[in-house]
Amino acid sequence: NADSIAHIARQRVFRWVGIPLSVGIAQTKSLAKIAGEIAKKRPELRGICDLSRCADLGALLGRVPVEDIWGIGRKSALKLRARGITTARALRDAEPGMIRKLLTVGGLNIQMELRGIPSISMESAPPSRKTIISSRSFGRKVSDEQSLREALAAYTARAAEKLRAQGLLAGGVEAHIRTSRHEGGMEYDETARVFLELPTSDTAALTSAAHAALRRIYRPDFAYAKAGVMLFALCEAGRGQDDLRFLISGAGEREKQRQALMAVIDEVNRRQGRHTLRFASEGIGKRPWHMRREHLSPCWTTDIRELLTVNGG
Repeated sequence: NADSIAHIARQRVFRWVGIPLSVGIAQTKSLAKIAGEIAKKRPELRGICDLSRCADLGALLGRVPVEDIWGIGRKSALKLRARGITTARALRDAEPGMIRKLLTVGGLNIQMELRGIPSISMESAPPSRKTIISSRSFGRKVSDEQSLREALAAYTARAAEKLRAQGLLAGGVEAHIRTSRHEGGMEYDETARVFLELPTSDTAALTSAAHAALRRIYRPDFAYAKAGVMLFALCEAGRGQDDLRFLISGAGEREKQRQALMAVIDEVNRRQGRHTLRFASEGIGKRPWHMRREHLSPCWTTDIRELLTVNGG
């Protein structure tokens, strides 16, 4: 239903912003750019050009000058024209080794895109960090699923807090549970991944994904000693390719509201102390999976409630 989504997007952008929108649809980013330019120049297309349904794509690319290809600059176009490559079709059909030698790997990626092979990422710059992990050993072993759900919710909340602090979104959640490795008997160590429909930093959405992963690996006949979550497929907030479904369904506005809520939670916890605000799914009060703290070192220099008191005689 790409065409219908494109029509709705054009209508809403024009109604909300007053700017006419041209939409290019294709299998790759480079072809979609070409489709968008065609949509601008041909009024009969009503602002939408779908190359994924083009019966003779080669003939169409033969009418696109090489300098009009997104990513081909003036100097690159001169190099190509000197080799007799004057159109997008000629670039598509050229010998790949020659294109790589002439335009490096960037030019080769454009050629692959023109052949319908996605080779250019939608992300403008990958984040320096690949994953965020939060895991703990339990104070005592637990076997019930509810305790594991609470533990994973708490660890996900901590990981999500780090995620937002770094201005990142996660595209997937991995849950991990295991028994003790230092005792006899059967061991169990399993991991499951859930990919999100859209990247997010919303603690609730990430926790739901962690719980979905847990349902796939939980077995009641084991006593678990440790659990953890890993957020992966990270991308920088505001720099990724948005999904048109957000615009159509209004989910984008709800996501903004959720982001504002997460910002409030983070600020309150920063000022008043961690866990001042938290999700009920993390459990209330002392839980069996909490770490033991009988021998925790005093926080004389970081917690005003534990200031060292000295009495002089």
